[in-house]
Amino acid sequence: MDQLPPLGKAISQIILPTFKAYSPLLRQNSETIKSTRRETFPYGPHPRQQLDVYTPSRPSLSSPSPSPSLSSPSSPPTSGTADKKTPLPVTHNPNSVFIFLYGGGFVNGAKILPGYPKPEPGQDGQDGQDGQDLVYANLGHFFAENLGIKTVVIDYRLISHGAKFPSGGQDLELAIEWVVDNLNSNSNSNSPTANDDDDEHAPPPPPPLDLYIMGNSAGGVHLATYLLAPDFAQSRRRLLSSSIRAADDNSSAETRSKAHQARLKGVIFLSVPFHFDHALPERKPTLAAYYGDDNDDDVRSKAPLGLLRASRKGDGSRSIKPLFQDVSVLVLKGSLDPEDEILGPTADFVDEWLRQKKDTEDNDDQSGRNASTSDRSLSLSPSNLEVEMMPGQHNHISPVLSLGTGIPDEEAWGRRVVDFVATTSHARR
Repeated sequence: MDQLPPLGKAISQIILPTFKAYSPLLRQNSETIKSTRRETFPYGPHPRQQLDVYTPSRPSLSSPSPSPSLSSPSSPPTSGTADKKTPLPVTHNPNSVFIFLYGGGFVNGAKILPGYPKPEPGQDGQDGQDGQDLVYANLGHFFAENLGIKTVVIDYRLISHGAKFPSGGQDLELAIEWVVDNLNSNSNSNSPTANDDDDEHAPPPPPPLDLYIMGNSAGGVHLATYLLAPDFAQSRRRLLSSSIRAADDNSSAETRSKAHQARLKGVIFLSVPFHFDHALPERKPTLAAYYGDDNDDDVRSKAPLGLLRASRKGDGSRSIKPLFQDVSVLVLKGSLDPEDEILGPTADFVDEWLRQKKDTEDNDDQSGRNASTSDRSLSLSPSNLEVEMMPGQHNHISPVLSLGTGIPDEEAWGRRVVDFVATTSHARR
């Protein structure tokens, strides 16, 4: 969008004018955005722990039988008809879910931003209201309809709700558990047991639920916390393929059944501050409130880059090693993202990720010289990390507002995410 470069790159200065620029584009597509059914559910005991589920209007023709209809007393489904040009699903496994965590600097954000986009001056009543409450419904609509799978937008605790590290990872962990328990098409299927191996006529095990998770800005920090912090090692093991293979060899049938329920296939980091070494001074109180200390070293150690570096020590390397083998990762950044808070930290994080992945592969190659070829191929897979500048000119706020506008150039980055999920869904790891 030509209006964005003159606004500059400072996040605090671009928020309101960026929302203003995209408001008319979203309002004119309000009916289409709201045609995707949205239902709201609690995923934890805190009032803030709620999520929205967007159900595509054209589910996969090859999908399993639909799960029982979800109902929500707090948010009745939105009626409407989706665009007939909506493409068919692109995922190899229709039993898949896309999860999104929005940003907001640990202090702002909601799965539906109330009153946004704001009506034009003089516009009120029902006509004005219809064009509001579209953010992040626009994103849920876009990915549900273009991927053909359920899309989930999560509310998580903010500092005003008492959030302190690692609460963002804890909320994501609870949300994932809810998704696995409630949106898995095969959750009621009989899982294979040891006796199934003796029955040549036993049906093949159903495919597990495939998860794709995207985090934007502070939401990406919470996603990285879940992926890297030792607090969530046990939860991660249940979602990573190589850990599932190990469970098959060393665990009980009950543990194997639980491990096979879901697998994490893809992760998307969207304009994420992977560390805060060069954060603006006004962010220091917020960082101290969330990370629990105004000590720069403490904040540094708990930020995503610090967690990644700490994983080199002790059992940490074993805890995250499956990430380098099993999960495809896409890192997206905007040409108008600030260098000090986003682009620089992203480069530092990517360098450390690739360094650790290379070290992991070198160690596996050395220890696996006498192993079978199939064993070695698991550890010597191609790089699972892609880093790209989003097409077009996007600042830190504009990407999530551009979806649902129906403008190809604006939605190009979202199409890239759709392509990433499609490619990842067909890859064997």
